[in-house]
Amino acid sequence: MKSSKFMSYTNSYYKTKGDMISGEASWQKIVKKNFDKFKKAGAIRQTVSEILNKEEIRIREMWEYKNEESFINCQKLIKEIEVELNEKNDLKTKTFSNKGVILYENDF
Repeated sequence: MKSSKFMSYTNSYYKTKGDMISGEASWQKIVKKNFDKFKKAGAIRQTVSEILNKEEIRIREMWEYKNEESFINCQKLIKEIEVELNEKNDLKTKTFSNKGVILYENDF
């Protein structure tokens, strides 16, 4: 398994469960279409989870990268995907992103 050096995560809040299902299906379809571009840019892993312990409908998307340069390259691709997604869907979401350097990992 490749070791990540840099990561980012995004919380997306949806108005309805249907919006979440539709939005995430569209997002994943576009990401898969661009899989090779992300790999070349330095993405190592993407993990998407539904947050269950909150009242709002929320998704957390975590990306892991080889390094900070990979993060910057992948952010450009993500911005392009967001434009394509917004052209195809009229979903009202709130999105908050964070980035960071991985200090340590535990593999169990």
